[in-house]
Amino acid sequence: MGNAPNADFQEKSVVFIGLQESGSCPYKLKEITIDKAKKAITVPFSDTKGNCTADATPRTFVLELENEMIRDIEELIIVQSGYTTEMPFTN
Repeated sequence: MGNAPNADFQEKSVVFIGLQESGSCPYKLKEITIDKAKKAITVPFSDTKGNCTADATPRTFVLELENEMIRDIEELIIVQSGYTTEMPFTN
């Protein structure tokens, strides 16, 4: 692991997303979408494929987002393993 990146909090926000994944089939972050009309950010993770172990390994994804892009966002949507989790979001 390297040093933590520096974020310019005047221009950007940092979002931490914690989840559990199989130790043998880690998630990959797909393209994040911002829907200003719906005031939502969607964070999709890849579907796991293959023979995955049933362990629950914790993992945290750290996202750096431009404040201007997320100014009016009210909802964060996480899509993982066929499930959609919606939660309030404030910036």
